[in-house]
Amino acid sequence: MKKLTGKLRAMLKKPLGRIIDPEYAKEGSVVIGDESAYNIITTGKKPILIAIDGKIKRKPAEETVLGKLKQYGKWVMKVENPPGHISATAEEAMRLIIRDKHFPARIEVTGEEDLLALPAISNMDEGSYLYYGQPDEGLVEVFVDKKIKSNVNKILALMEEI
Repeated sequence: MKKLTGKLRAMLKKPLGRIIDPEYAKEGSVVIGDESAYNIITTGKKPILIAIDGKIKRKPAEETVLGKLKQYGKWVMKVENPPGHISATAEEAMRLIIRDKHFPARIEVTGEEDLLALPAISNMDEGSYLYYGQPDEGLVEVFVDKKIKSNVNKILALMEEI
C-alpha cells in the first residue's frame, strides 16, 4: 500500500490538467469520482472506466446520482482504498481493467477513490484522456502523454510504502 506524504499532498493540490466543462469531455475516457462520472455520463458520453466511492465532497452522494452510477459498466470490481492511500488491490484493479481492456467498467471503492487517478494515468495509453474533479474549481481534463506519465510515475515512486 502506498501512502501520500504531506509534501506530495501539497503538490497534488494543483490540477494535473486543465479545467473544462463536462460537455467537452472526450468519449472513451477514464473518470475518477462520483460527481465527475455523473456529470460526464449525463452529457451522453460513455467513459471506458469510472471509479466511484459513493461520496461527493466527502458526503454521501444523492440516491439519483448513485443509482445512475451503479448501473454503469459491464465489468465491476470492488476494492478497499483508505483515504490518502493507494491500496495494492485498487492499483491492481486499475491495471487489470486498463491493460485487458475490460470496458466499460466500474470500480467501486470502499474508502476514497481520489488518488486512483495516479495508477490510472500510469497504466493508460498515451493519447488517452482522464477526468477528475478539483474541489471548488471544476472538472480536470488530463491528456495522457509521455510527460504526464513520467510525472505521475515519479509521484507514485515518492509515495511512502507501508
